[in-house]
This record gives sequence, C-alpha cells and structure tokens, in this order.
Amino acid sequence: MVLVNRQYLLSGTISSGGFGTVFYAHDQKSHRHVAVKQLVPGTLSQEELIKNEIKTISQRLAGLRFVPRFYGAYQEGSEVYLVMEYIEGKTLDQVRALPWKPESVERFLSVMLDQLQKCHEHQVVHRDLKPRNIIRNNTGDYILIDFGISKLDNVTQKMAKGIGTPDYASPEQAQSQTTSSQSDLYSLGVIAYELLVGQSPPNVYARLGGAALTPPSSHLANVPPRLEKTIMALLQLRAADRPASAAQALLILRDPPPLIKRSSGKPMTPADMLASLVVLVLMCVIIFFVIGNGPDTPQPPPLIPLVELPSGRLVFASDREGGYDLFLADAGGGPPWNLTRSPQDELAPVFAPAANYLVYLFKHRDAYGIARLDLATMERRELMPPSPGWNYGTPMPSPDGRRIAYNAGPLENLDLYVMDANGSNARVLAASPGQDYHPAWLPDGTALVYVVQEQTSSALMLLPLDANRAPVEIYRTEGRLNAPAVSPDGRMIAFAERRGNGESSIYRMSVQGGPAERVTNGLGNAATPSWSSDGQRLMFSAMRETSDERLSKIYLIDRDGSNLKQIFADTGNDIYPYWVP
Repeated sequence: MVLVNRQYLLSGTISSGGFGTVFYAHDQKSHRHVAVKQLVPGTLSQEELIKNEIKTISQRLAGLRFVPRFYGAYQEGSEVYLVMEYIEGKTLDQVRALPWKPESVERFLSVMLDQLQKCHEHQVVHRDLKPRNIIRNNTGDYILIDFGISKLDNVTQKMAKGIGTPDYASPEQAQSQTTSSQSDLYSLGVIAYELLVGQSPPNVYARLGGAALTPPSSHLANVPPRLEKTIMALLQLRAADRPASAAQALLILRDPPPLIKRSSGKPMTPADMLASLVVLVLMCVIIFFVIGNGPDTPQPPPLIPLVELPSGRLVFASDREGGYDLFLADAGGGPPWNLTRSPQDELAPVFAPAANYLVYLFKHRDAYGIARLDLATMERRELMPPSPGWNYGTPMPSPDGRRIAYNAGPLENLDLYVMDANGSNARVLAASPGQDYHPAWLPDGTALVYVVQEQTSSALMLLPLDANRAPVEIYRTEGRLNAPAVSPDGRMIAFAERRGNGESSIYRMSVQGGPAERVTNGLGNAATPSWSSDGQRLMFSAMRETSDERLSKIYLIDRDGSNLKQIFADTGNDIYPYWVP
C-alpha cells in the first residue's frame, strides 16, 4: 500500500483513465475516506493539468454542492497526487439500466442543466462530460467530477485541441476548434439521448460524415415533446444552432405556459403587472408530508381537478411524481403543469408581485434553502443555500418584489430576516427570546405580520417597517400558530392554529386584533390558508379525519366556513396551496 504525504493510505482503485488513476484512500489524521487522483503525463503537460484542476475545484467552483471538495496536492518522487472528497455512490455508467423512463431522463436533464449553468456562470466549461464523470451519490444527487481538462476563460485555450471522449465530444472538439459552454450542452445531449433511447446517437465523426440523427420518438412511443425538443436542440452540429446557454435549454425543457413566459426579458409594463402573478398568501413550515424519489418512480395518472377553480391560478407542492415538485393549475381546468421537475424536494412556493419570479424552499439532504425561479427565463438561482444546523423557512416577497422576508436560525431560535430579492443585504427584522417565523406582508408593504412562539403560548405580531417602532401584539393563544395570510384589502388575517385537542384549524380575524372566528371544523392538520382576490374564499391544505388514505389534499371554502370543496383527487400529497389572482 502507498502512503501519500504520510497521511493518505491508498487501498484500492476507483477508476482509471487517460489522465490518471483515482484511488480510494483513508485519511489517517481526520479518519475520513477520501479520493486520491494520481496524475500521469498524457496529451497535456502534467503541470498544466494539475494547475487546471486545482484552480477549477478549489477556486472557481468552491462551495458548489455538486463538485467534490478539494483537500490538497502533493508530490511523492515523480508522482503527483490530488486529494479530494470521496463521494459515496456510483458513476452514471454503473447505475444506469437502459433505457430510462422519460420522466427520469427529464429530471436528470433538468438537474444537469442547472448545474452546468452554474459552472458556466463561474467561467468553467467542463469539456469532458460523459457518464463516468457523473456520480449519483447515495442520496440521489448528481456530482460532476474530473475537471482536469476544463476550460477557464482563455487560460487553457490551447487545451481545446482534440480533447474529449470521442463518443461524447462536440463537433468543435472533434474538429479542434474553439470550445465554449455550448460544447458541454452537446455532450449532455448525447448522454440524455442514450439514457432515453437505450443506445447512443451516431458519434460526432459519423454525423460530420453525413450520418443522420433520428429523433427519440422514432425509437420510442410517448416521448414528451418538450424532452425531445430539448435533446434535439442540444445535439445540433453547429454550436450557433444550439441553445445559447444551459438556462435557455432549461427553458425549452420546462416549456412554461404562455401566461407566465416572458421571452423578451424586458421590464414589465403596468399592463404586464396587472396580468402577472400576484401573491396574496403567506408561508408556513410543513408539518406532515411523505417523501418519495428515485429514477424508476411510475408515472401517475393525470391530476384532474374535482372542481373548477373559480378564478385565477393555483400554485402548490405535490409528491405525486415522486419527490415534491411545484405545480401550477389554471382556472380553465385540466391537469396542472410541473414547474420544477427535480429530484430534490421543493416546497412553499409564492409568486412575487410585479416582479415575475417564484420564491420557494428546497431541500438538500436534511437542510432547507431558499431559491428563486425567474419566470421570464425559467432560470433558477439559490438565494440562501442549505447549511447543516441552520434552518430557513417561509420566504415571502414584498408587494413590489424588491425584498424577501423569511425566518432563519437554529431550530430552537428562529429569527425574522429580510433580504434584497437577489439574495444580498440580509438583515434581522425581529429577534425575540422565542421563535419568530412565518412573515406576511401587508398589501401596501408598510408592515409585516408574523408569529412568535414561546414556551406556553404563541402570538401574532404586527411589525411596522416605515419607522423605528416596536412590534405590536394583536392576538395570543395557548395553541400553536402557523401561516398567517393577509386578505387583499389588508383588513383580515387568516391563520392556522393547533389547540389542545391536537387539531389544527383555520381561523380568521381583523388585522387590528380582536376575537378569532373558526373557519374549518373536522379537518385534521389544516394549514397554509390563502385568500381569493375578492377576500370571500380561502384555499388551504388539510387531512380529512374520515379519510383512509391519510393524504393531505387542497380544499376551497367560503370565509364563513360554508361550501367546502376538495380541489384535486390523486394518489399523492398536495400541500402549500397559494391562490394567484
């Protein structure tokens, strides 16, 4: 056995290739497992290869969850070793049982495009994407490895000559032309085609020689048009004919409905603002839900509304396709549209007024972060990444969309924060000895309503923002409060309260305070109320006590507690409903 730097004991081979061998090793100081890459001379000079991979992983992509952490580089005689984080899992060529189901390929492609967009934003082009350079770890996340021949700006321009694995190389790589981010898109298109069809498309040399590329639908039935359109766009021979970026390819894949697509990316006019999605609802942390995931999850039947939405649109989270995704339903009826399609859980969606973006919670391992989805481009960005031991929850955009209020902190001591809509300038709004959470803006943006949870009681607080004034208590109960939502006229608050009998019900009261009136009865775990645009109805999620399935469903009810209706009938949990006028 080889001992590197008197610390890393090599104990087995993980993989080997033209640029080196990767060993499984034990760190005798930290007692953790690591991966050690032994580099060998090849097409590139060893020194240049080492510098390139170190710079890519330790500087450009440091902190990104889908790239292994870099621990150090060492030389033992004539051998050079790079020590990196060991990823528990298997490379894509080890786990795939071809072909994959279309929905599994769609999820994979969505995740990879999002990751490539982040790499390209950091001026890193991978240039050797292939199944053996993608690891699916034990939690189902995809990790990109082997950045040794990646391109950093123009620093390694000469490395572009003839580099890449032939079966997955782009035409410009095969022809020793300049590479770009669109080269990665071509390679990803080859992988996606292979996963979907069960066989590779003609390689780039065959295609340059005149071989035709047949669409996936010529091999398979029931290929989603948006998936085929995306793959064929990625596999265009000319880089100029491919999507200009991974974000643009993601827009093709998600195929947003016309009412939320803004292809121009220009500022919205007043007329646009009237037609845009304006949120009038507030957030809460989910209490009960069932998680499912995996590439082989069966495709469920269409989710058809039991009752037609009386107006507007509904955005909600559902696990009907495996993990929790975000869905959008229209008042016109028909099945909802999946906005996200990713392997990680996404919860608590809300549309920003006048700014045309969606903000929500997403889960990575056991922690939640806050993300934003811009509806003009369908580009996703992480505003607050998950952090172990730190909890984020209930993001709520201000009425003008310029700020986002949220709660954060250790689970035992949540405080109220606000940040700019781009994730910058985070600052504390409220920090009581108890827990401060579930912020809700008044429609004019001058104040917030939020919950303070103490040991024996909880309260609704009103916090003015236009002056240095202390929060005012407007309601207190011995029960547990969740998810306050302010009516569109700013006069009423709806909220969920769990009392001594263990049942959570929806209540309503004046913003000025006073007694609370019960709206729901006989529904277990009623949560996350949302107002209609006229303030006469409420939508919420709940679990019927008489149901054998014990699934959370979405309900519609008049504000006086009459005329209860269930919105959807399906086999999954439907939670976090938010009614968009």
